[in-house]
Amino acid sequence: MDKKEIDIKLLYPNLIIYLNSNECESLFKKLQKSFKEFMYDPLFKEEGKRYKHEMGIQVCWCRIMQGNVSPVCLVEREGSQPCDAENAAVESLLNMLCEVCYVIRANLHYFTKKRVPDYALNADPTQSHVYKVVYLKNNSRGIPFPHNVTGTVDYVEDYDQLEKYIEEHTKHVDTCADLFILNVLKSDRARIRKVCQERGLVVSHLVGCSDMGMLATRQVSTAMTLQKLLKDGGRNVKYQLIGPRHM
Repeated sequence: MDKKEIDIKLLYPNLIIYLNSNECESLFKKLQKSFKEFMYDPLFKEEGKRYKHEMGIQVCWCRIMQGNVSPVCLVEREGSQPCDAENAAVESLLNMLCEVCYVIRANLHYFTKKRVPDYALNADPTQSHVYKVVYLKNNSRGIPFPHNVTGTVDYVEDYDQLEKYIEEHTKHVDTCADLFILNVLKSDRARIRKVCQERGLVVSHLVGCSDMGMLATRQVSTAMTLQKLLKDGGRNVKYQLIGPRHM
């Protein structure tokens, strides 16, 4: 291992890498966000091409730089195409950071938007600190929910009880469990969304359940997510923790 790679391990004692579930966002962008969250100097790329006389070919190169005033090169890699060089550089940087930084990787199955997640239809009681399922028995038009729901589910009779449930759920600051709210009609979503937002929850629509499901989450810091994962032994239904290879 060269000196540059040894030195990089001393630069980021408080950094936690969060690899979110956004498949449209590049790995480099995710690293940039993590550096910004923990108030380190920003990352940026430099790219170009060079001719390798000994091989008689032209190669692309990519450097990952950090800093505004006196930027430093953290890593440089080559590839036959610009994207190959960039991917190699970013992966190399991530591997270096994994030596001493915690990495939190989102479970894509939990954050799927293509269908109703299995864990929402069969709620696991051992994961109740991560998510809860609340089922509205009687929506305003009496339309049944299109899926069977089993497991540990909290049932409420009507919208008034649902509002009270949400208010009770969010009373404690340390309550970070997500809420899967099922059997809510599209025409009534605005009412529930308003209640959730007033209690500090971010609401999204569950795809794949005929517009009858919502997910309400409380935004928490990466540092808090790390503490909860450590209590869970490094893994839960939502995240996986990749610990530093060298403490």
